Amino acid sequence: MTGSSYYNVEKAAAWRSGGSTQAEARVYNERLILSLIRLHGELSKVELTHLTGLAPQTITSIVNGAAANELLLRGKPRRGGVGQPSVPYELNASGAWSLGLSLDAKGCDLVLIDFLGNVVDRATLPLSPLSPEAVVRGVVAAIESMLSRHPRIATARIAGLGIASPFHGTGWAARLGLVRDIADLWTTVDLRAEIDAHFDWPVYLLADGTVAAGAELTFGAGLGRSDFLYVHIGGSISGGLVLDHHLHAGRNGLAGMIGELAAVVPPAGDAPTLNEMASLNAVPPQLRDALLIAAAGEIEQPGPAQWVETAAAAITATVRQAIGMLDIDTIVIDGDVSVVTRKAIARSMRRNLAQSTAARPEPFAVLEGRFGRDAFVLGGAAVPLIVRYSSDKDLLFKE
Repeated sequence: MTGSSYYNVEKAAAWRSGGSTQAEARVYNERLILSLIRLHGELSKVELTHLTGLAPQTITSIVNGAAANELLLRGKPRRGGVGQPSVPYELNASGAWSLGLSLDAKGCDLVLIDFLGNVVDRATLPLSPLSPEAVVRGVVAAIESMLSRHPRIATARIAGLGIASPFHGTGWAARLGLVRDIADLWTTVDLRAEIDAHFDWPVYLLADGTVAAGAELTFGAGLGRSDFLYVHIGGSISGGLVLDHHLHAGRNGLAGMIGELAAVVPPAGDAPTLNEMASLNAVPPQLRDALLIAAAGEIEQPGPAQWVETAAAAITATVRQAIGMLDIDTIVIDGDVSVVTRKAIARSMRRNLAQSTAARPEPFAVLEGRFGRDAFVLGGAAVPLIVRYSSDKDLLFKE
């Protein structure tokens, strides 16, 4: 991927721990409470005490501080129980904001979301060719324009910008429609650092599949799931990994990138990759267009139905290996295809995996993702919120 840095550590000084165990514990406990309230919708101080095991005075201090900082809203007292009525707290949609950026062959997509993940504003930047200079110039101008339309958003409440990077694996230049000269430029440019230099808040860059898994973990089908493998079906197969409620980027930022894994084990020779068997670039244009817009009934036509079974079988073969290696109980299937197409692939995978997962201690699930074509850009926007406000230690204390 372009660049070698995850984010600018100096910009994180205000909300990262100072390195001491006590300071890290305080930061983690604050994020834990916010994460639990996001999961449950609303919680009282008593409920938070039971869920976390923290002392009541610690909970009171943290909740009161978060409410004073406008991250939490005090709800209406619950009456009808024994003793004093309990007061629930919920996340304040205006308590924090985040930006997300994704890139493809047509240009860039940019979104602004609130603390709850609602899209407040968005912009599309058609760019051809997709050169580093044009992207940086266009994105910086688009962000400035977008924020100017929302003058009430204070800079201090912007968690940052997350970039869903398509610059990974083999063939990324072809997927982006780049000629060799421009592709070579991307290998020498740190996109994150170039954009980061223009703003006071941090900019993050992670693989597109990883950030999309982050969106599902924070706002979507993966909310509350301890472990899952995320699979995104587009021009290539992207993936992301969540382990123990944490977004797991991996040492090189490429964990969960399953597109180039062998989908089957042939008798001899090289095995076809998942990209070659299940991505949209592996099907004729007419069939690809049908899969993108397929409605109920249309997916059962011979062409789409055959592709669904082939793609589901290939993904299943790869996923089965991940289940064995990682001991995960959930797969989230998403992609650029229509909702009907995603549902058909998920159904086929459930049938394919039913026998091999029947004896697992916990029920196995294949879920449809929530975000479709917006998965990467919303995933980018999710990352700053995960880093700054979630209990994800892997990202919270990452150097």
